[in-house]
Amino acid sequence: MKDINVWFMKANKIECLLCGNEALLVEQNYPGYQEPDSFSIYHCAFCDTQFSYPRVETRHIYEMIYQKGEIAPVYNRYYRYRDEIKTKKKPLQHLAKQEEAYWVVNDVLKHDTKKKKDLKILECGCGMGYLTYSLHQEGFNVIGLDISRNAIHEAIKNFGEIYVCANVFEYAKEHRGAYDRIILTQVIEHVEDPVEWLKTLLLMLKNDGKIILSTENKTIYPQSAIWQTDLPPVHLWWFSEKSFEYIADMVKTSVHFTDFSKFTGTKFALVRKVPYHQHRFDINGEVNKPRRPTSYWKSVVKKIPFTLCIYRSACYVQHNARYLYHKFWKKSPCVWFGKRRNIMGVIFINKTERR
Repeated sequence: MKDINVWFMKANKIECLLCGNEALLVEQNYPGYQEPDSFSIYHCAFCDTQFSYPRVETRHIYEMIYQKGEIAPVYNRYYRYRDEIKTKKKPLQHLAKQEEAYWVVNDVLKHDTKKKKDLKILECGCGMGYLTYSLHQEGFNVIGLDISRNAIHEAIKNFGEIYVCANVFEYAKEHRGAYDRIILTQVIEHVEDPVEWLKTLLLMLKNDGKIILSTENKTIYPQSAIWQTDLPPVHLWWFSEKSFEYIADMVKTSVHFTDFSKFTGTKFALVRKVPYHQHRFDINGEVNKPRRPTSYWKSVVKKIPFTLCIYRSACYVQHNARYLYHKFWKKSPCVWFGKRRNIMGVIFINKTERR
C-alpha cells in the first residue's frame, strides 16, 4: 500500500513550467475551451502559479474566436468596445471606466511627466486595435502590434495605419531601445513562455522604460480556488503577484502592482469550480449557450423604466447582502475587492543599461 501511495504522489507531480520546481496536480479533466477537450491543472507552491497541461496547438481555436467573436462569451465585449470608442471624445477614459485592464493603462500614463507626443508606446497583442486607437486619440505616439493578420486587417480598416503585423521576437531585433512604454492587456496568460517573452520586450525598452500589463490575479483568491480565469488552452496560466516577483527576478528588473482603491466597479467576485460555463465551443465549433441564460422576466423589467428602478434597488440590496455574507462567514464563496482585484496591474521598470 505504501508503494502505491508513493507512485500515486509521483504521478501527480510535474516540473513547474514557469520556475522548474515541483508542481502538484489540483484538478483533472478540467473542461477546455472546445468540447470534448479537457486539461489537467497544476499548482506550484514555490512561485504560486497555476498552469494547464498538456500544451496543445491553439491556432484553430483563435480562428474560431475571430470568426464568431461577436457572439462568443467574454470576447463579444471587445467588439462592443471597438464600436463604442468611435463615438467618444475621450475613448481612453471611457475604456478605463469599463474594466480594470484599461484602468491600469490610464492610471500609469496619466502620471507620466513627458509630453504625450514624446512618449513612444507599443501596444503588444493589440487585437482589433481599439486601445491603440484610444491612446492615439489622446495624443500619444503609439503603434499597435499583433501576430494575427486578420486582427491587424480589421484594426487598420477601423482605425487607420497605426498598426503592424509581426512576430514579437522578429520585431524586437529592429527596435532595440525604441520605446518608453510597452502595453499588454490580457496577453501574458496566452503566452507559452512568459519569461522569454518579457525578456524580448525589455530589449525594446529605453532605460527607465515601463512594461504595463494586466492579467487575472490569483493572489486575492483562497488557496482552494482553481483556475478563476478563461478556459485552457486559450489561457495557459493563472498568475499571482508572487509569480511576477519570481519573473522580475528572472528578467532582472523591478516590479510594482497597481492599487485599485480608486477604481469604481464591481466590488466582489464569486469563486466557482468552473468559471462561467463548461466549454465555449461545441465539438463542431459552434458557440455553446451559457448554462444560466438570462431569464425572460429579467430582460423585460430592464426595458421598463419603473421596474428598472426596482430591479436596480434589488441589485443594490443583493450586493450589500453579499458583502455581509463575505465579511462574517469564512466559507463565503465571495472574494471582496479593495486595493487588489481579480485583475492585476503589473508594472516592470527597466533599469538595465543597453550594451
